[in-house]
Amino acid sequence: MFQLSSVRSYVDSLCSFVFISYIPLRSQDLVLNQYNQITDLMRILLTACFIWIIIHDSCQVKGACESELGMQSKLIPDENITASSQLSANHTPAFARQDNPKGAWCSAPNDSLPYIQILLDEKKSITIIITQGSDREQRWATQYQIKYLKEGKWSTYQKADGSLTFKGNRGAISLHDIDLQPPIRTRSIRIYPKVPQTVMENAPRNLDNVSCLRLELYGCSAPVNGGWGEWGGWSECSVTCGPGMRSRDRKCDSPKPQYGGATCNQVEQVKQEQCMKQKCQVNGGWGKWDRWSECSVTCGFGMRSRERKCDSPKPQYGGAPCNKVEQVEQKQCLERKCQVNGGWGKWSHWSECSRTCGIGLTSRERKCDSPEPQNGGTPCNEAERVQQKYCKKRNAEKETTIISDTPAQGMAG
Repeated sequence: MFQLSSVRSYVDSLCSFVFISYIPLRSQDLVLNQYNQITDLMRILLTACFIWIIIHDSCQVKGACESELGMQSKLIPDENITASSQLSANHTPAFARQDNPKGAWCSAPNDSLPYIQILLDEKKSITIIITQGSDREQRWATQYQIKYLKEGKWSTYQKADGSLTFKGNRGAISLHDIDLQPPIRTRSIRIYPKVPQTVMENAPRNLDNVSCLRLELYGCSAPVNGGWGEWGGWSECSVTCGPGMRSRDRKCDSPKPQYGGATCNQVEQVKQEQCMKQKCQVNGGWGKWDRWSECSVTCGFGMRSRERKCDSPKPQYGGAPCNKVEQVEQKQCLERKCQVNGGWGKWSHWSECSRTCGIGLTSRERKCDSPEPQNGGTPCNEAERVQQKYCKKRNAEKETTIISDTPAQGMAG
């Protein structure tokens, strides 16, 4: 709201002086009958004061949360305006509306703690209170205190500097604005007028404690923080088989955020959980190969094998098993070459008899080549390589006749 505090302090003081000077004239019925006796300066000042009141009232520039809440416009009904007491039937709480031409609310003389209470249609943020005294009774309050309903209890409003009391009006007609920083968020508020003053010189002494007040409230609907509504239904599982995810969400509509209230925490909007419609088929897969087996023979060429299991993964839930043909792998092996013992080959033909007549010797031999000894194999027994026999050659026929397989003792070769 547009503030004219520095200018108003001077203008309000001047207007108070004018009205103080004007009231005695009015009380002596000089306002109408002897109006011409008022000096030109007084007329100018009096006119200026009324113009100031009109201008100041029309220059109330409303901000984002500085709208009239309904005292002047009567959006706040009479039954929502109550008070601790009232001076008379002509000073009821319903008269406590700013610029009310019929009068103002005034407290009872014996009310030591007077207040006016206003109930709003909903919780509001109250940012400014405009106060005004009573022009008829020429009474106003020079100080104010404020209480508001919070969680079922009346709390005293404390200004940002920690003080509890606000400065009040300087005269009966002039307006005084009370800035509420921080704003009051409530549905019900009480304004306590204190230290009343009057310019009525002949006012009864029993009315010294009477406070009179007219006012207007400014503000806006109190911020409404958003709240989460009910959860929606779960979505379909993200996969047709096996572990997946499903989600559900909710709206920030219980209530919706309004009037600058905080929205819901978006992190809490969606909830997720794991789901599984059915287990997926798992086809079998071969695991690692085992070690090779020992060679099937200790020497020479043999075979060795290795195998693997169908466990990476195992077939499950109707999945295909591994191909058994691929379970075993074989390969040729040779640890070392085998020893080959020598073996005699075929005998050669018998030699000629060693004598042309009489008894002699004949021989034959063979080779150790069936097979030859190999790889450390045992050679043939050399004693068995040559075979000799007795023989006798017939001169006429020139044929050798074997007499015995054993050679005779002492015969020359």
